[in-house]
Amino acid sequence: MQFEEMMREFAAKLGLDNLAVEDGIVALEIDGNQFGIMHDDASGMLTLVADLGQRPESADGPLGSMMLKANFLYDALDGAVLFQNPENDAFGIQQRFRLLDLDVDGLSAQVERLANLADEWREIVAGYGQAEKMAKEQAAKKPQVSHFAAGDFMRV
Repeated sequence: MQFEEMMREFAAKLGLDNLAVEDGIVALEIDGNQFGIMHDDASGMLTLVADLGQRPESADGPLGSMMLKANFLYDALDGAVLFQNPENDAFGIQQRFRLLDLDVDGLSAQVERLANLADEWREIVAGYGQAEKMAKEQAAKKPQVSHFAAGDFMRV
């Protein structure tokens, strides 16, 4: 099946009139997830990309480094790859397939799976900023002084 034909059938499955294909790229939003579907004629590969958003302002730590390490969680990501776009520092998740190996139902299932992974990683990215902020607040607090002396504890 050709890419344009698959996009027509995929649009119909989604209940859309059509999907605009520009230079082998389709951009769409499904259930609040921003997707890109890219086709490379030369290799016959189809790449699905889901946006995870920007690094939270409150995250000073190496979020990108943590995400790169997560790429080794083969079972958890099921072949998908996390990345940080060097042009705008946005995070994303992507996976490649041979167009010949997909039909419309297969594409739909892969888009749904990637959407679910993207939802999970959006929460991780957002939570990373919160965790970083809480850790800094805790580190800034004075250590609590115990009112007990070592002799106050009963030995067993």
